[in-house]
Amino acid sequence: MWTGHLAPAFLCKVVAPNVALGTLVLAAYLCDIAFFVFATIGLEHVYPAPDLPGVFPFVTRLPFSHSLLGTCIIGIAFAMYHYRQHGDMRASIILTLAVISHFFLDILVHRRDMSLLPYGTPLGWSWFDSTPVIFLVEGAITACSMYIYHKQSRPIFGIQSHNSIYLIGFIIVNHFVYCFVQLPVFSTLLMVSSLMSVVFLLSHLANLVDK
Repeated sequence: MWTGHLAPAFLCKVVAPNVALGTLVLAAYLCDIAFFVFATIGLEHVYPAPDLPGVFPFVTRLPFSHSLLGTCIIGIAFAMYHYRQHGDMRASIILTLAVISHFFLDILVHRRDMSLLPYGTPLGWSWFDSTPVIFLVEGAITACSMYIYHKQSRPIFGIQSHNSIYLIGFIIVNHFVYCFVQLPVFSTLLMVSSLMSVVFLLSHLANLVDK
């Protein structure tokens, strides 16, 4: 899952309004950030597989960043850091849940490359193999979460409406590219760097909307 990970960030913002939306976006994507780092140093692996159907034409080996145990450890570590900086236990718990949500969303779409424990029994429902399913499901949950944020937290079209347009536009373009454009992969490092840049740009735009 890619675009759909924004959903927990928007929903958590409703129940934790004092946490920056950009921080919640980082929390929701933190397991992917860990994967990008681990893949760069050779601890985890990603291989192009252009013959795979659907979206994300890659074979991945991610026993640490995307196992349930690894996800929990990443979430708790991030929450401890946030608590040390801000002293807000409730917000830290919600950040932990935002991180852990990554596992339960990804298990729906991944091609049996996830597990409860590192190197455990492979899990995954393989929704990646169907472009229409990914496009509709991820688009729907993201749109619904943004609507709830708009109605319950603060108007997404308000004082910072131009920033909201930038964020929504970037999400839409990113979702279409992710689902329908198979970009050439020149190197794993370049791909990892590009995806990490997208995450940090999403976080930055979310913070602008949140001001």
